[in-house]
Amino acid sequence: MNPDGSGIRRLCPNSHRWEEYPDWSSDGTKIAFMSNVGYSSWVINVMNVDCSGLKQITQGPGEDGGPRWSPDGKKIAFTSNRTGRAEVYVMNADGSQQTRLTTSSKVTSFNSPDWSPDGTRFLYMHSLPNSGEIWFMNSDGSEQTKSMDAYGFGDGPVWQP
Repeated sequence: MNPDGSGIRRLCPNSHRWEEYPDWSSDGTKIAFMSNVGYSSWVINVMNVDCSGLKQITQGPGEDGGPRWSPDGKKIAFTSNRTGRAEVYVMNADGSQQTRLTTSSKVTSFNSPDWSPDGTRFLYMHSLPNSGEIWFMNSDGSEQTKSMDAYGFGDGPVWQP
């Protein structure tokens, strides 16, 4: 769609999957998104903006979602519950070298990782049983630091350029 909301069109008219959370690469040539491939099974895909070159880049098990391109387009951050809890992961843009960055026993899930404009840090949400917290960490998973309580907030904090 255009920035003013006009010109809405479906990118891939022949898709029969449930698809969510698209994210454009910084060069504007690719889109990463999650899609449903079965009951409680979600994967991350990448395709060109003209729908060509569709490639599934995660295999699960479980639910992989919320993909976010790094500013340089070389990596994608995402969440996955493949270990039984939703955690933040990062991988190369082709799906290789999937690395878990968070580990917690008290958090019900980690949501919405978003890259800093320079690609060195993440902003993300901890979802707790009756509340939430906004955290920062380095892009290698080090220096995880709580920023603030986020009572009543959604699960999508984002950086401002």
